[in-house]
Amino acid sequence: MTTFFITRHPGAIEWAARQGIVTDRQVMHLDTADVSAGDTVIGSLPVHLAAEICERGARYFNLSLDLPAHARGKELSADELDAYNARLEEFSVHPGSCDNLREEPNHDPATTPTTGTKPEHVAQRTPRHGQPAGSVSRTDSESDDQFDGDGTRTGGTLPTATPSGSTRPLDATRELDTAQGTLTYTEVSERLAVNIAHTLKTLFDSAPEQIQITPDWIRTIHQRLAGELFPDWAGRFRSTEVQVGTHLPPLPHDVSVNITNYCLDLAVRLQHASDADTVWTERLSQ
Repeated sequence: MTTFFITRHPGAIEWAARQGIVTDRQVMHLDTADVSAGDTVIGSLPVHLAAEICERGARYFNLSLDLPAHARGKELSADELDAYNARLEEFSVHPGSCDNLREEPNHDPATTPTTGTKPEHVAQRTPRHGQPAGSVSRTDSESDDQFDGDGTRTGGTLPTATPSGSTRPLDATRELDTAQGTLTYTEVSERLAVNIAHTLKTLFDSAPEQIQITPDWIRTIHQRLAGELFPDWAGRFRSTEVQVGTHLPPLPHDVSVNITNYCLDLAVRLQHASDADTVWTERLSQ
């Protein structure tokens, strides 16, 4: 039987050592095919991965935090984890049917009474001693981005392609207010293309060891590309929700976390890669 600890964060590793938690394998990304019945997995994984672990007969312990908003997306030390009440909580997660979440055809909420049927609980925390079992509340099931393992943020179905309240087709001509006046998308694209060409030339002329991909470096590049047109937000992480066609990018509070995780993952891969060019090609293509 194997105990896995899924994290990429030094603070979490140190915290576990202080607690006397003994693990057999500490990895940044979990391949559920490696998990067998009787194994133990520790981490803060997406729900669908936790369900796969439980289906394989293994036990899943979530590394939970009472994390305030201002601390999200930051590297936390072991002392900070203690301050935010870091703890391991065992969960038994099983997928359920969502059929009862869908409305019946021609259902009219204004005239059809509700049946009172509640959605099936899809996850249940294993009760600690002296506590009754109960369904997972929003607080209990919320993922702590600091310790997310492999997986993507999941959600419901995408909204309609046309934004709510608008009849404008997706390919309609739109205008943007910029520091250079009101410009169409085409005009903005042409100006950005010039900046992109200049930035690429600068990167190609730089020595590889001079390029350190960090969140600050990415923001600097973004400011070079869009700063002339959009000085108010170029070089900053997005703080509003957006939609690109039918694509829903990550929520604002996830952006800095995802960028930080990307940079950390790339740095580790390059550090241990025998063929750095392959890693660059793989990561930059994502």
